[in-house]
Amino acid sequence: MKMLRKILAEEGLTARTKLKTLKTKTLQPGTRLYHGTSAMAEFTQLNKESWFGFDPHTAKKWATWGGDKGRTRVLVFTVWTPVNLIDTIALEDWEALSDFLQVEDTTYEMRKGVLKKRLPGWYGETEVLISDPERFLTYDGEV
Repeated sequence: MKMLRKILAEEGLTARTKLKTLKTKTLQPGTRLYHGTSAMAEFTQLNKESWFGFDPHTAKKWATWGGDKGRTRVLVFTVWTPVNLIDTIALEDWEALSDFLQVEDTTYEMRKGVLKKRLPGWYGETEVLISDPERFLTYDGEV
């Protein structure tokens, strides 16, 4: 929450003003997340924004979206420190984030807006986007 308040303050907004509109959801330590990939390279850390599913099946569906032709796999990560994300489960919350970011409400534009504002990410119905996964997650292997 401190990180969100700092970012909102830099935008000239108070946490009270915008957080009434932008709801947050906290991923607690111990939460397991799954990242699907078909990248050619082997890796155990994610050094840029990444999507995570709440279950391996969802993550595996997204594994080929990047177009890579490597080995399809699902990496398991555990949250080691709380991360406050913008709650976008309800359509009106997605639209509120879009309004805040002043971007179209497409996933691609919203991702760019979240990164530009240096927000930690968002929490959706079946997935989360985390802007800086190395800051909050530890690698636990593959499913």
